Amino acid sequence: GDCGAIYNLVHSAPKVAGTCDKCGGSNLLYRDDDKALAVSKRLEVFKNTITPMLEYYEQKGNLRRIDASQNMDQVLVQMKETLDC
Repeated sequence: GDCGAIYNLVHSAPKVAGTCDKCGGSNLLYRDDDKALAVSKRLEVFKNTITPMLEYYEQKGNLRRIDASQNMDQVLVQMKETLDC
């Protein structure tokens, strides 16, 4: 609608598709920054910003890498092992 309510189609979609729960309007829009091109640009900026930092800390011996593609329990175990907790 025109009220500015925010929805997430996966986690908090409107009760009736295309209709705002708050004001009943049907003028639901995608934000420009949610479009694929904008997301791609943000990821590129992130990569260009983070890469020099990762290289710096790796050279100093202060970077620890953890495989976050594992399940949460495995990631936690690896974090504790890496941090000697």
